[in-house]
Amino acid sequence: MSWRLVDLYFFDDAGDQPDNEFGLVLERSRTHAAPADQCVAFVRQWVDLVLDRNREPRRLVTLHSALLTNFEGWDELPAAASVAVDALTTRLVVECADNETAELRVVAAQGRAAELSEHLRATESRLTVILQSRSYRASRVVSTILRPFRHRA
Repeated sequence: MSWRLVDLYFFDDAGDQPDNEFGLVLERSRTHAAPADQCVAFVRQWVDLVLDRNREPRRLVTLHSALLTNFEGWDELPAAASVAVDALTTRLVVECADNETAELRVVAAQGRAAELSEHLRATESRLTVILQSRSYRASRVVSTILRPFRHRA
């Protein structure tokens, strides 16, 4: 009989404090595979479920450590351990690429902020010139005089 890992949960998935409690949802597989293939498939499914839901990647390190400590007498475990290492390596590469992209976005945002800051200074300078102009002051005086005669809707 062979089983396939369909889903899993951890106690802290809901935001609670980390704990050792977890649950697995298994489904009986219709295909029969060699024990080594079943072991590798289980580890691959576990890794995918942990990484797909942005859970703590240290869970994979713990799984890998457990696999390494239990190598003796199990021919299936070295292949399964390499699945965890490959997944962690891929995750690290993706996160490094994401960090580089994020850094580029930060640099671009800082450049845009500098442009907007310069535009704001120029606008404030023009506003100061307008507020100090004779025509603006004259319009304020005329506006004050004409205020009682304005049509009110």
